[in-house]
Amino acid sequence: MSTQMQRRRGAALPVVILLMVILALSLTAAFTINANESRTVDNQQEQIEAFALAESGRERYLQDRASWGLLGEPAASESIRVVQASGYADVVVTRLRVSAGGIPGLYALRSTGVRTNPRMPGQTAATRTVGQILKWETGNLSIPGAFTSLSGIVKNGGAGMFSGVDQCGMLPSVGGVAVPTSPGYTQSGGLSIPSGNPPIRDLGPQPASNDSARVDWAGVLSGASLTPTLTVPPSAFPGPAAFADTSYWPIIKVDGDLSLPNSGRGILIVSGNFSVNGGQIWDGLLLVGGTLTSNGGNQINGATISGLNLQLGQAVPASAIANGEKYFRYNSCILARALRPFSGLVPLDNAWADNWASY
Repeated sequence: MSTQMQRRRGAALPVVILLMVILALSLTAAFTINANESRTVDNQQEQIEAFALAESGRERYLQDRASWGLLGEPAASESIRVVQASGYADVVVTRLRVSAGGIPGLYALRSTGVRTNPRMPGQTAATRTVGQILKWETGNLSIPGAFTSLSGIVKNGGAGMFSGVDQCGMLPSVGGVAVPTSPGYTQSGGLSIPSGNPPIRDLGPQPASNDSARVDWAGVLSGASLTPTLTVPPSAFPGPAAFADTSYWPIIKVDGDLSLPNSGRGILIVSGNFSVNGGQIWDGLLLVGGTLTSNGGNQINGATISGLNLQLGQAVPASAIANGEKYFRYNSCILARALRPFSGLVPLDNAWADNWASY
């Protein structure tokens, strides 16, 4: 009896040891599972933050490209590193198709976000790459004619030219002149000089024709649609010395009437009446609220739209083109250069990917 009792007491120790081993293994397994889950969550969080860096880099590039000195249409390739608080994004843009003949260039953007401050020290930095196909959108404007006047045109004599044929040969011809059905285009003396497709574009009856220029004139005057480089007054109109710099293509807004003081280039906005005299030349886009009066020999290369105050319900007399050899010529290259501030890379629809392959 005593021997059996001793044997039963001796069997308890191995059972206790076994239970302790099982408990220790269970605790070890629990800690391991917890550590693995924590590691998985941390990895997922690192990937999310790397993705946020990549996306932020893509958006910052599209928004702030000009502020980094990347001006105009990209070349074959360009890159920038966008540094952020928790890492950086390397943005690389590669050209897929060159802009030509009015067809926009295509570009592939690749933004790789790199997390430089991982949650677990010593771990490899998390990376994530997103991609986007872009096109180079040039500033554009619906141009009915080389000279569009919403209040009609009266031409005295036949000297000069109204040409809607693209002078740089890139785009199809537009109208030589574009005017509403009434008062239309009137020429006294000389041969008919407008040329284009068609030579004289009929914009239809007023007031429906007032919107044919596709210019938000109220927005332009208020600054909501277009931000000027300078406003006259209080600024003075740039003189010949300013325009001696051939890269100077300003957006000039003139409050009131203007008699063009000297030749120049860019976008010229005149809220009132505008007159050009002598041998002056303007290259770019000319937007006039009131009447345009031209005397003597002068040139407007690009596109001209006058009578825009009709959109505001104001009465505007017909633009008067007096004697003298003058030229109003459509030029899409000059127009595109004037509108360059409104050009940029535009994402294509359904052309974004967050699994962009990298090698």
